[in-house]
Amino acid sequence: MSAFIKTSVQAPCPFFGDCGGCRLQDQTYSDQVETKKQHLARLLRVEDIQVFRSEEYNYRNRVDMVFHPGGIGFRRRGSWDKIVDVTHCLIAEPRINVLIAELRAAFPAPDSFDVRHHTGTLRYAVIRVTRGSSTISFILNPDSPGCQPVEHQIESFAMQCSAKNVLIGYVSATTDVSTTEDYRVLRGGATLTETFLDNSLEYHSQGFFQVNHNVSALMVSYVRDLLARDADLVSASSHTATHTGSDTGKFRGSEPRLLDAELLDLYGGVGSFGVSLAPLFGRVTVMENYAGSIESARRNLNAAGFPESRKATLCCERSATLRYASRRYPPTKRACPT
Repeated sequence: MSAFIKTSVQAPCPFFGDCGGCRLQDQTYSDQVETKKQHLARLLRVEDIQVFRSEEYNYRNRVDMVFHPGGIGFRRRGSWDKIVDVTHCLIAEPRINVLIAELRAAFPAPDSFDVRHHTGTLRYAVIRVTRGSSTISFILNPDSPGCQPVEHQIESFAMQCSAKNVLIGYVSATTDVSTTEDYRVLRGGATLTETFLDNSLEYHSQGFFQVNHNVSALMVSYVRDLLARDADLVSASSHTATHTGSDTGKFRGSEPRLLDAELLDLYGGVGSFGVSLAPLFGRVTVMENYAGSIESARRNLNAAGFPESRKATLCCERSATLRYASRRYPPTKRACPT
């Protein structure tokens, strides 16, 4: 790819340069996209890269805030043990910033975890939002002697905050992760639900889900349009599928189907691709290593209209490192295009 001339701008975020998050806010949005595209092209050694754009700010539906003695923030650029105090995040959805303000007011001088000495209690506050819900997961050091009073403090916060779900999770002092299977729910539940294209997708607060909802929906729609266009579609008018637009990607009537083709959704999470593309395939396998996501994928497939009455099967099997969920659909009578 040829080099391009970047236009420098004043970064709008007051924490830019110190915060270890955004690195390109001193470029125009178009230049940011082109920079990332060229970087990816060099890594993959390909030039035909499809770019999906969304809002420049207020799009991220998850932030992992780190506690420090003076409040909460993000890791300092180039440092694993220093935290930049952050009052708000420009790329986060507005409701996340509301919850950040609530956390700062409730925990002005937290018993924060010291990553160097493995002391202290409060490690992370992981905030996630959907169109209709929100979750805060507090990640604590269970070996801290101050754990119990901090738990009481969080329990009081859970009764007053605007988050629909509040959880406490525990992570060993020698492990630096912000999600855990060792958790308890203080308020609401452990899962969230998001409208994704035509489906309602459940996902676990401790599992994976795309942090940019709009861009992920554009990607899935793009793939679904390509598959539908290349498929051997049923030609009879009574079986013709009508696409309602790339914004929803929904098909009406009998779906076009790739006979006996299998969709393998690797690192599939809760099935964002698998559930959305399932009508085009004879079989779909969603592979994921987090059991909570597999359970959500199971419910998402059922909610999308693929009941057991259609002789579908869904299984969850465990090997050393892999769990998978799969669903089989009724066979079709046409050949898969080559």
